[in-house]
Amino acid sequence: MRLTKNFELKEFIRSRFFDKETQEKVLASFEENKDALLPNIVKLANQLQVLRNYFGKPIIINIAFVQDGTN
Repeated sequence: MRLTKNFELKEFIRSRFFDKETQEKVLASFEENKDALLPNIVKLANQLQVLRNYFGKPIIINIAFVQDGTN
């Protein structure tokens, strides 16, 4: 799901550093809380898009949502 010109939802809820089990837990937790979390992620994406536009360079997002107890 595209959130802005340069950011997609998957950038905010997936991490290349998580093992498969941890990533599945994060995705499940996100889905359970999507209605509450998505507006905040969209707001963050819009703010990061402003920075991206200003610098004219990509901003790499590792993950913006982590369920409790993952770390």
